[in-house]
Amino acid sequence: MTSIERLQIQGIRSYSPYEPQTLEFYKPLTVIVGTNGSGKTTIIECLKQATTGDLPPNCKNGQNFIHDPNLAVAMEVKGQIKLRFSSASGKPVVVSRSFNLTQRQKKKEYKALESVLSTVDDHGAKVTMSTKCSDLNKLVPQLMGVSHAILENVIFCHQEEANWCLGDDATLKKKFDEIFASARYTKAMDEIRKQKNELAAQVKVLKAEAESAETRLQSANRLKNALDSDKREAETLRARIALHDESLFELDASLVELDARAQRTAGLESTLSQLRVTQREKRAQAQEVRANLNGQFGRELEQGDEELQRQLDEHTATQGARKREEARARADAAEVASQR
Repeated sequence: MTSIERLQIQGIRSYSPYEPQTLEFYKPLTVIVGTNGSGKTTIIECLKQATTGDLPPNCKNGQNFIHDPNLAVAMEVKGQIKLRFSSASGKPVVVSRSFNLTQRQKKKEYKALESVLSTVDDHGAKVTMSTKCSDLNKLVPQLMGVSHAILENVIFCHQEEANWCLGDDATLKKKFDEIFASARYTKAMDEIRKQKNELAAQVKVLKAEAESAETRLQSANRLKNALDSDKREAETLRARIALHDESLFELDASLVELDARAQRTAGLESTLSQLRVTQREKRAQAQEVRANLNGQFGRELEQGDEELQRQLDEHTATQGARKREEARARADAAEVASQR
C-alpha cells in the first residue's frame, strides 16, 4: 500500500524561497494544525501538485502559487516541491518538481522547470526519470496505485473545490465518471459491444460457411456413394468380362476345332464327289460288262470252263470292290451330315 513519508517545500506561497521546510508524515495518522495563513492548505496543494502536476485553483496559471518576488525583494524566485513516498509495490520514490517566477516590468512570468522522479528497479539499482523522457503526471499515480481523479477530487481535494458533490447533475456525473473511471468502463463496454457485433458477424459468416460446407459434404457423400456403387459395378463387370473372356477362349478353341472339321468335311465332300464320279463310271463299266456277258452268253460258248470261271471271279471281285467303295462313301456322307 502507498504511504507518504516526507514532503519538502521551498518558495511555494508563504514558504521561504531561501530555506526549505520539511514535513514528516506519521502512521497511521498525521494531524496538521496551524493558524490561518500559516500554510496548511499549501501543504495539500503541494501534495496534489507533486502527485498529479495540477496547480491549485485561482492561482493565475501559477503566478500566485510561487512566493511573490516583491516580498522576497528579488527579480526571480525559485520554488521546489519534493515528495518521498513508498509505492504500491513498496519501493521508495522521490518526486521533485521545480518552478520559476520572474518579475517583469508589468507582469510576472511563471515557468515550470524540469521535474525528476527517482526510484529503484527490481534489482535495487537507482532509476531516475524526468519530464523529458516520461510523463510524470501519469507515472506517479500509477506508482501510487491510485487514479488521478481520486487524488484530485478525494484525497488531495482543495478546500475551494470540496463542495463539488453538491454541484449540478452534469458536474456531479462528470466527477463520478472520473473517480470511478466510468469512461473507461463505457469505453470497455463499447469495445465489448463492438467485439460482440464483430463476433456475431463472424458467427453469421461461419454459420453460412458451415451450411455451405454441410451442403458440400452431403454432395461429397453422395458422390462417394455413387463412386462406391460404380466401383462395385465395375468389379461386377470385370468379373463378367473375365467370364466372357473364358467363354471367348473356349469359343475360339471350338471355332478352331470347327474350322478343322469344316476342312475335313470339305475334304470328305470332295472325296464323296470323286466316289460318286467313280460310282457312275463303275456302273457304266458294269452295264458294259453286263452287255458283254449277255452277248457272250447269247452265243455258243467257244471258250472252256476255266476261262469262264476266271471271268466270273474277276467280275465278282470288281463288284465287291464297288460295293465297299459305295459303303465307305455312304459312311462319309452320313458323318458330314451329322456334323452339319
